[in-house]
Amino acid sequence: MSQEISNAQILAKPVKYAGFWERVVARALDLLLLGAASYTVHFAIDGFWLNLFNLVITNGYFCLFWTMRGATPGKMVLHQRIKPHEQGGTISVKAAIKRMVVEGATFGVAYLFIPFDSEHRGLHDRVAHTIVIRE
Repeated sequence: MSQEISNAQILAKPVKYAGFWERVVARALDLLLLGAASYTVHFAIDGFWLNLFNLVITNGYFCLFWTMRGATPGKMVLHQRIKPHEQGGTISVKAAIKRMVVEGATFGVAYLFIPFDSEHRGLHDRVAHTIVIRE
C-alpha cells in the first residue's frame, strides 16, 4: 500500500511558536519606542491631550503594524509574526482590535496563559483566533 504525499506536506515547515519571554521582550521593545515618542511629545502637550495622544498612538501603532506587517518592530527584531490561527497571511482589523481590547481589559494578565498553552497562545490570542510564531 503506497502513501501519497502532497506538495503541501512536502513544503510544510513545522511551526515554531514564540514563547512567553520572547514575547515579553518584543513588547518591551515596542513600549520603549512608544515611550520615546511620548517623551518627545510631552514637551509640546500635556494633561488630557498627552493622554489622548498616547491612547491613539499606542492603539494605532499595534493595530496598524499587526494588520499591515503581521508584526510590530519589536516582534520583527525577534523574528516573530502574528498570524490567523487557521490560515496564513496577516490578521484582520477586527482581530487586531479584539487583541487590543482583551490585552487592555486584562491589564496584561492575558499573557499569563502563554506558558501553559501548547501553542503558546495568550487569552488575547484565543479570543482573536491568532498565533504568534517565530520565523
